[in-house]
Amino acid sequence: MLKHLFIKNYTLIDELNLDFAQGFTTITGETGAGKSILLGGLKLVLGERADLKALKNSEEKCVIEAEFDISNLGLQSFFLENDLDYEPLSILRRDILPSGKTRAFVNDVPTTLSVISELSNHLIDVHSQFDSASIITAEFQFDWLDTLANQLKLREEYQTLLSEFHQTEIKLKEFILQQETWEKERELNEFIFTELDSIAGLENIVLEDLEAELNRLENAEQIIQNLSQMDVLISGEPGIEQLLNELFMKIKEVSTYFKLGQEIQSRIENVKIEINELSRDISHSADDIEPNPELQQEIKEKINKVNALLQKHKKNDIAELVDYKNELSEKLLQAAESNENIQRLDNKRVELLQQLENLSEILIEGRKKVIPNVENEILESLKKMGMDKSRISIQIERISHFNQYGKNQIQFLFSANPGLELTPIEKSVSGGERSRLVLAIKKSLSRYRSLPTLILDEVDTGVSGKIAGQMGQMMKEMSQDLQVIAITHLPQVAALGEQHLKVEKKISGEKTTTNVSKLSDNERLNEIAQMISGDEISEAALNQARELIS
Repeated sequence: MLKHLFIKNYTLIDELNLDFAQGFTTITGETGAGKSILLGGLKLVLGERADLKALKNSEEKCVIEAEFDISNLGLQSFFLENDLDYEPLSILRRDILPSGKTRAFVNDVPTTLSVISELSNHLIDVHSQFDSASIITAEFQFDWLDTLANQLKLREEYQTLLSEFHQTEIKLKEFILQQETWEKERELNEFIFTELDSIAGLENIVLEDLEAELNRLENAEQIIQNLSQMDVLISGEPGIEQLLNELFMKIKEVSTYFKLGQEIQSRIENVKIEINELSRDISHSADDIEPNPELQQEIKEKINKVNALLQKHKKNDIAELVDYKNELSEKLLQAAESNENIQRLDNKRVELLQQLENLSEILIEGRKKVIPNVENEILESLKKMGMDKSRISIQIERISHFNQYGKNQIQFLFSANPGLELTPIEKSVSGGERSRLVLAIKKSLSRYRSLPTLILDEVDTGVSGKIAGQMGQMMKEMSQDLQVIAITHLPQVAALGEQHLKVEKKISGEKTTTNVSKLSDNERLNEIAQMISGDEISEAALNQARELIS
């Protein structure tokens, strides 16, 4: 339950400390006094977006704190999951800085607005007269029935499956479109890949080496002829070897009495060794070379084929050609795997579809099961508020497609007066009737949701007199199970509160402030009398106020 609210430097509030009691609390005040400001401050600390204009003094920060007793709500796991310090009395705080930045805290631990907002969903339900339109939405009506049928978790499971189903369908369509594209290109890709793959060892080919080998084969006969002639020049008579021997003998004869003779002799010896090695190399080279027209033609065709492919596919070198071949190979592989992926996704889609059908049917039956009790409960509450001729029909119809709530749609038909047909709720209720209907629904929900606090902001708008008193009694009944805080303009409702708070606007010179105070018994009597008779409180109004309070 909400224990305490602290507001500083917010709109017309300088500083406010407000304690709340368990049970039924009523808040009154003249129009424009600042009741909406009080509620606005509370909504801020519960995670609503902030506006820099909310600062009363733009040079100071705004601070709003709300203290809740959460000892019986079982929220320890939530605090653990969100790295928050659990305290039985927990404080939610919101700071709005003059710079426009905002900060959120739970028990002085910094957190995000989304965490604050999620936590507040377990703590408090704020319902204003402007929220009454929500009862006509399918979202509210499904939430209402599923809460009463205790199948919110089941619906969440269904929605998770539905999201997975939609994602699977999207992927399946993507694969099918991709497959169609690949099928159009498949024959061409296969032809080009086969053409590239026909060149054996394409990855290892060096075009320059092939061209050099072709040049050697084309000139093999001349190379052999020249090598043979070179061999004769070295080994023939007279040849280089013979001439070197003669040179060696000549220098040897004079080397004993010629200073450079030994050196020249040594150099000639080295030349002889080099010439001998050269002779062997020439001989071996000549043995290795022979004309090979078949190999020559094969290399020539390979070179021509590679050059043709480079030109055809606009590639600069063999490396680019190899990359292109690998790319085609990958596409062909993906095309082959695509059929498997399509089949796998289609099987998954069928499986999810069956699961959705099953869960949807369970949800529908769960809703249908609680509808009679819901209708009777709402009619009983409306009867207590003077709408004893009302009729309700909540209809669940199966449809052909899945939505967020199952394979069904809901219609809430209502008639407030005898003799009138049941029509959709948005067409069948006036403002006052809608207020009573909302209160009846909230009463129904309050028994099933473990929310400790319900704030009703002028939900009694459009009613008066006896009906107002009956609505007040309804709120009082609800406060036996939870903390109810009602902002009201009606004395019949205000008189039923166990705690009465008054919102006042005070003007001092050019300064306007809003203040909230807890009324004593006497102050409360005067406040209710004033609500009855206006500014001048008559004795009759005081007597009526006493009667209402008693």
